[in-house]
Amino acid sequence: MYKEGREYQRCTKQIRAAQSSTSRLEQEQLRGSFIEDQITDQLRGTVKQIRPERVKCVRVGAQLANL
Repeated sequence: MYKEGREYQRCTKQIRAAQSSTSRLEQEQLRGSFIEDQITDQLRGTVKQIRPERVKCVRVGAQLANL
């Protein structure tokens, strides 16, 4: 009876450890996808801020420099 009780305790400890590591992994994945979404939003905002006229000016300037 005593041995069975210790075996049960060992198993429940392993189960709890597995659950907490799974929970930590899920939290890391959520944090990673949140950060990824933030970076994507920032990049979209940056792209919208670049004006096409400015890009044209840079291209013309680069072509003139290559002459």
